[in-house]
Amino acid sequence: MWLKPRTRQAEQERDLADEANRLFKQEFGDKIESLQLEVDQLRRQRYLLEMELKKERERKSVGVHPEASPVEKKSSSPQKDVKQQMEAIRKELEAVKKENDQLRTVLEEKESLSSSMSLSQNEDDQEQSLFEDSKPSICNMCEETESLTRAKKLCKNCKEVFCESCLANELPLPSSINPVQVCNECHSKLLQQYASSPS
Repeated sequence: MWLKPRTRQAEQERDLADEANRLFKQEFGDKIESLQLEVDQLRRQRYLLEMELKKERERKSVGVHPEASPVEKKSSSPQKDVKQQMEAIRKELEAVKKENDQLRTVLEEKESLSSSMSLSQNEDDQEQSLFEDSKPSICNMCEETESLTRAKKLCKNCKEVFCESCLANELPLPSSINPVQVCNECHSKLLQQYASSPS
């Protein structure tokens, strides 16, 4: 009976993580799409300015100065201004690309984290089903009769099942950054191992 609330809580946590991941993807996906459109627009502006600069150079090299059309009159400016505009657009384009890359990196990290969380959740679910399928038993470590009714947990180091009293310690393992539950025997062995290993 004590397993049901824990299973429900694990399912709720997984659902919350999935929803948070979906919202994150939606938010940053829209942001990336918006930035991509801005990049495309800046590229078009740059292309038009480059074409205008090219025409201006051709006119100067030929030495012909035809009457500018109304459109050219409106958009034409000294060569220096055109170069400055192009430089400003180039810088803005680079800034947008950089921000776009940063957002993609954040999104990839988020997806990687979500994937590892999902994997961890699957492992917990497998452990949970192991406990649900197993019948009440006496703890292999303390061998006390009272352990028959105590909740059983899995030692993350030796993968054996013990009662809560024999699994009260936590230590980080080489395979995990955060401290995990280990049995009393593994706890003693790991402490000796960590103490003897060079720092």
